[in-house]
Parts: sequence; structure tokens; C-alpha cells
Amino acid sequence: MGKHKRSLFAIFLNTNTSASPVWNLMGNGITSQTVNYNPQTSEENYIHQDSGTTDVESYKPTIPTPQTAMSGDSVFAFVDNLRKNRAVLEDARADVVLVNLYETAVSGAYPAEKSECSIQVDDYGGEGGSSLAINYTVNLIGDPVEGMFNPTTKVFTADSNPEQLVTFSVIGTASARLSGAQVVINGTSVDTDANGIADIQLADGTYDYTVIMDGYTNETGSVTVSGAAKFEAVSMTAV
Repeated sequence: MGKHKRSLFAIFLNTNTSASPVWNLMGNGITSQTVNYNPQTSEENYIHQDSGTTDVESYKPTIPTPQTAMSGDSVFAFVDNLRKNRAVLEDARADVVLVNLYETAVSGAYPAEKSECSIQVDDYGGEGGSSLAINYTVNLIGDPVEGMFNPTTKVFTADSNPEQLVTFSVIGTASARLSGAQVVINGTSVDTDANGIADIQLADGTYDYTVIMDGYTNETGSVTVSGAAKFEAVSMTAV
């Protein structure tokens, strides 16, 4: 067991079009860069419980990036051009790849995720006597595409059939969330938690499922996964 160096997590910015990407490492002039996942939560306090419930509903990842202006650096030139043009909407969009260089490489490529992003320029300048700096935020858009990235050839290859998160929400009488309901799908069984939620990862396709709960009639159905996360609500009927 050992620590991973910060240099083993790399972010590449596409400074060209999505159709003909040119990936450049974000590093020159950048001394700190952290992905803020910004979880979006909801809070409820059920009438039969004294303690509240907090659910994570979604994420809105952002990557604040302070960068010293560097002559000849493609990333700085790209962002500076957005600043000079005051780019908005589609003109402010690009792509980034987050690469885990600490994981095992396959033919020189490492596990990675590609995301569309918008780039907002926050400020530009600096203190007297200091180097010129530009501060900007990379806002990730939607769900990432899982795949592999080769930092030598700078080629991203998407997984041929990546798995997606499928979430089941199971309710019973009077819309009560059912804990301990058994969801059987794709040869696997998962139980709902205290909030009636069960998660499973599935590749694209259509799957039949059965939900089993004591005191309720078995519920059957099917769910289709197609390149994105899926939410499936199931209402159980009491015996």
C-alpha cells in the first residue's frame, strides 16, 4: 500500500474540434487543480422518524483552474482566446479527459473519462510585479464517457459497451419507501436500502426484472439501458 503522486492524475483539454480533437495536457503554469464534484442533495424528515434523510440526487462537477500566462502553451492560448472573444454558449464549450495514470495501463492507455465542458473565464491580470495570470473554471456537462486514453499518442478510445447506473425506487402502500425489497435482474439480486433505493450497473440493452417483498405481490417489468443512467420506479401492491 502506498500513496499516489498528484502527477498521476492528469487532465487533457481538447483545443480543437470534437471531430478532430487535439489533446493538450493541462499543467504548464498550473500549480493547483482540483475537481469539485458539488453534490446536489435533497433533505427530508419522515413523520415516523426523528432523524432526517439526505439523498445525493446528482453532481455538478467543476474544475477551478488558476494558470500563469505561458508563452507557447496551447491550453493558455485556447482559454485566452475564449477570454478575448468573450465566448458564450456553444462557443465556450470544449472537451476534457480525466486520466487515472495510477491505474494499470493496457497497451499504453489508461482508464479515463471524457466529458463535454463549458469554460468560464473568471478573472485576468494579477498583482503588480507578479506574473500575468488567468483564472477560469471548467464546468463538466452531463455524464462522462468511460474509456481509455493514451498520453503518448493522445488518443481517447471509448468503451465499446460501457455500463450505466440503473436505479430502482420501490414504494408500497401509501407511497411508503420499501426497505429490503429484492430486485432480481440480469442474474443478480440487489436489495433496496432504507430509502427504497437499489442500484446496479448494466451495459446497454433491455432487461427483465422482478421485485420481491414480503407482504406484497411480485412486480415484474423491463428496463432499457441506452448510453445513460436510468431511473426505474416500481410500485408494489399489498397482498
